[in-house]
Amino acid sequence: MLVDPNSPAAGQTARQFWEDELQNSRVMLADVNARIHRLEIESYTLDTGQTNQAVRRSGLEALVVARARLLKEIAELEALLDFGIPSGPQCVQVGTW
Repeated sequence: MLVDPNSPAAGQTARQFWEDELQNSRVMLADVNARIHRLEIESYTLDTGQTNQAVRRSGLEALVVARARLLKEIAELEALLDFGIPSGPQCVQVGTW
């Protein structure tokens, strides 16, 4: 289920926010995959004996692009969550080369 962006997020940590975003992206990816599958089933080749023509529902290309974008977003969010989100000021060690 998609998280309502208008719901009060009082007390929600940054990590919880990004976990919700990751879950939303996964839900959207499942929906896009289902739509691609339905369109692939509805695709066929028309052979008139003189010519062959591939017939597809429109929108398949846009769904494939959306799928690639979602896969990239999911990978980025998973990487972000694996490393954690800093909660305080960052310290940098400075040394001489």
